[in-house]
Amino acid sequence: MRLPESAPGSTAAPAADSAAAQAGPAAGERFDPRQYLQVVLAHRWAVLLVLLAGTAAGTAYCVLAAPIYRAACRFEVFQEALTLFLTEGAGERFTALDAQTHRHESRADDLRCQIEKEMYSHALLPESRGDFLGLLETFDKIPNLAEVVTFMLDTQCIEIPPPYRADIQKLVEVNVEAYRLVRDVVDRLFDQPDSVEHRVGAVDRKESEGDQIERKLIKAIFADDLPGIQKILLRELVQRIGDISDSAEKMAHRVELISLKKRI
Repeated sequence: MRLPESAPGSTAAPAADSAAAQAGPAAGERFDPRQYLQVVLAHRWAVLLVLLAGTAAGTAYCVLAAPIYRAACRFEVFQEALTLFLTEGAGERFTALDAQTHRHESRADDLRCQIEKEMYSHALLPESRGDFLGLLETFDKIPNLAEVVTFMLDTQCIEIPPPYRADIQKLVEVNVEAYRLVRDVVDRLFDQPDSVEHRVGAVDRKESEGDQIERKLIKAIFADDLPGIQKILLRELVQRIGDISDSAEKMAHRVELISLKKRI
């Protein structure tokens, strides 16, 4: 029996075309990225909403999450240790304060790892995550420097001549104050981001003040009639203390950039 021919307007051909389209490109057919671009453009509003939702979720997490890091970066013990060393020298009390400084630095390291895990386990956009991880890395250098300074004094038998003790004490105070100022800047990033820019200048000024004291001390040390090894140890000590305000300044500018990006 002869089969009837398909009538004009029959849906058989479109159905076949649809099936072929769903089956994907034929073997040997080239991949055309324009097809995917067309899909993205066709659903551009949905894509934009997803990106905005991810950004909002990441920002909300960073702002609302408990600031678990800030409690670990306490410099009272470090300042007490340096003041004790300058007035009484090394001894059991100073060794105990050095050990306490080390415990605080270790606690800060633990909290840093905890925060990193928290960030990677939440839906933060890579750019936002990178900003805050960089900030965290810079912040972590400050307690590291405090530990380095107290450990140097406890193990290297550094003798500080009386003429330099007052300036070194002043250098310690300036650098600790630079840390306190930048800690306030970080707190404001989460609580009052619009006020960050006005606070960065105070950190810059404190870092410049520390630089002036540091340069004055190093010039005086190398102009003095001291043994060569003592000059080197004293210079190293002065520079490591000064690194605290240097790190604070870098951190303040990093916070400033993050706050500007949050306002865009």
